[in-house]
Amino acid sequence: KTYKMPNNKVIALDFDGVLCDSANESSNAAFKCVKKFVPNEEILEEYAHLTDAPDQFKEQMRRFRPIIETGYENILLAKMMMLKGQCFHSKDFDFDYICENWNDEVKIKLLDAQRVDKDELIEQFGSVRDEWMNSDSDSWLNANSFYEGLGINEAVKMCQSDLYIITTKQSRFASALIKHAGFKIPDDHVYGLGSGPKKDILFDLKLRNPKSTIHFVEDRIETLESVSNDSRLDDVKLYLASWGYNTQEQRKIGRSNSRIELTSPERFKEMII
Repeated sequence: KTYKMPNNKVIALDFDGVLCDSANESSNAAFKCVKKFVPNEEILEEYAHLTDAPDQFKEQMRRFRPIIETGYENILLAKMMMLKGQCFHSKDFDFDYICENWNDEVKIKLLDAQRVDKDELIEQFGSVRDEWMNSDSDSWLNANSFYEGLGINEAVKMCQSDLYIITTKQSRFASALIKHAGFKIPDDHVYGLGSGPKKDILFDLKLRNPKSTIHFVEDRIETLESVSNDSRLDDVKLYLASWGYNTQEQRKIGRSNSRIELTSPERFKEMII
């Protein structure tokens, strides 16, 4: 009778920017949102007759992707780029300023200027994704990719540890993409938007797995800093995904924090398998 060594490792992964490159999909969903919910006369002529985002628009949105925490924020950026009279089209537009002051100022001002509140924007973003999924599921699924060239998806499929997803994406979309990619992650291991702060979810996983070490991989340095400052989670191993939606400056911050390991795809594979 063979004795199997216990696996004392629990892997918790962010989804977008760690497992899934969703930047093209979220940009196009935001574009579709603006086209659906904003009167056409308020939209710039170059976008007025398009049903899908052009490549140049998606490239601009990808530049902003490191500042996005929750999907609805893509709508705010899309409006900034698509509507007449926005700062994006003025000589005063400052990409660095917007990125540096997104959470403290710019996002708040953009939200204040909306006809609807944050919850309604979340609802709009989800409803447009649902429509896209239901009308053309192949194009919605294929607008996402899974870092195939880096071997991330293969490593996840070979993982023998308990694996959880902790994401600000709505669970139904994350679960659909998980199935599409062929990952064997059950729905009850997916913590999506509305599940609570990531640090509380990690603490819950820690309580439920007292003999295991939690390994958390995330691409947002702000999230990892929040976890590293929570004394409940002092023994959680933290990794900043270098291939995700982060900037050189954010990776530098990660390297300077002794709690956080800036991890490459190769190191990720070693850790997870």
